[in-house]
Amino acid sequence: MNYNDIVTIIMMLLIFVFFYATVIMPHKKREKQTQEMQSGLKVGDKIVTFAGMIGKIVNINDDNLTIEAKPEKIKISILRWAVKEVVDNNK
Repeated sequence: MNYNDIVTIIMMLLIFVFFYATVIMPHKKREKQTQEMQSGLKVGDKIVTFAGMIGKIVNINDDNLTIEAKPEKIKISILRWAVKEVVDNNK
C-alpha cells in the first residue's frame, strides 16, 4: 500500500462518517420520536394526520383510531401510523 491508497481510504471513511452523522442519525432520532408519540396516543388527544385532517381521538382499538372532525362531528377511522403530530389541546 502506498501513500495515495491510505489517503483514499481515509477520505472514504471521513465521507461515510459525515454522511452518517448528518443524515442517518437525525432520521433515526425523528423516527424514534414519532413512534413514541404514536404509541402514547390517548382518547381526547387532538391530532393532525399525514393527510392534513385535524380531529380529536374518540376511540382507540389496537392500531385503529376513531377521530371526530369538526364542525359536523364526522367520525373517521384511521390507522395509528397515519398520525403526524399531537396538537396542543389549549389552542
